[in-house]
Amino acid sequence: MPRSPASEADRQLIEDAGRLGAVVTARQLERWRAAGLLGPNIRRPLGRGRGSRSEPPAGAAELAAWLAGIARPGRRPRDIALLAFAAGLAIPEDTVRTAFASAAAGTRLPAEDSLPPGAAPEDVADEAVASGRRFTMVPARIKRIDCGLARLGVDWSFPALAGLDPGRSDSRLAGSDLAHIAVQVVLTGGKGINMGTIGAIVRTLAPAGGIAPLAGQVEYRWPISRGEGPSGLPDDDEVLATLLGGGGDLRGQARDLAMATPAAELLDAFRLAAGLPGWADRTCAAVEREIAAGQLGDASREWVISALGGLPRLLLGGALRDRDAGPASTAQTALMLIFIRNKFRTLRQIVPAGSFDVMDNPMVAPSVLVDFLNR
Repeated sequence: MPRSPASEADRQLIEDAGRLGAVVTARQLERWRAAGLLGPNIRRPLGRGRGSRSEPPAGAAELAAWLAGIARPGRRPRDIALLAFAAGLAIPEDTVRTAFASAAAGTRLPAEDSLPPGAAPEDVADEAVASGRRFTMVPARIKRIDCGLARLGVDWSFPALAGLDPGRSDSRLAGSDLAHIAVQVVLTGGKGINMGTIGAIVRTLAPAGGIAPLAGQVEYRWPISRGEGPSGLPDDDEVLATLLGGGGDLRGQARDLAMATPAAELLDAFRLAAGLPGWADRTCAAVEREIAAGQLGDASREWVISALGGLPRLLLGGALRDRDAGPASTAQTALMLIFIRNKFRTLRQIVPAGSFDVMDNPMVAPSVLVDFLNR
């Protein structure tokens, strides 16, 4: 069947893209629209009974010119949509949300496919561990830096702070334990996780043989052997309810976030997530240079402070592992960041008089995340 000639609006779009230096064909426009990468032309009334005319939507020429340079056979439309979104181009919002939701749903757990549908989370976790799956929270590069700082005199036991961590121990959760916990958390949204487990995870992030003040606070709560704690603080059940939400598969929660979060916040989080691997590499490199010079400076001081907390080390380790992440993995990280920020927003509502200025402390949040969490 002969192909219909390009409409006047499409001819205009092709000409506009050409002025931007791109060669675009009518067939390409059809394929991009079928994939949801390009919005339809907009019909505008001419008024006074003169009918209407179609014209390209705002930003379509810039988007078409960009697509001509990046879209090629074999490249997933989802990835293209996310990259276009990050570039600030006029990609249809429905396509962007679907791409985020698809990325969230695309995570498959080890052993999940080998068990019958509806298998209990505990069984899936057991099967993952039996298959040899292990999880490492602290990459080797971070461990090498910790050891390098210790050789230069950093005492990870911090005697002056040891009282904040009565549960201090050289023991850490094994990789199999972490894998078991991770699978169950994904499948249940953390249902059944208690403060002791959270504290053990935080402790595993700490330097080997060092204290973990945040773990001590989580495991033993206020105060550490000092009588009554501050009034008005939520109890353990309230804290866990805030952190874990209503439960349910985390992938489903991430899909819901993808569909409900304002587009501007999705963009904000995606751009931050895309920059995290570079931030992690620069952070490590700065400390490595100071260690090599035998002179500890600002980078080492911030590293030592952040090692006392949980979130900075968790974020750093994840970013180092994701240095070659594609757009879908970046979208997953972005949704995780939005999830974390939403929890902080909820905490501000629950404890309006809380001292949230502590978020400026590297032990609580790395500098790259502070502005994002405070917005």
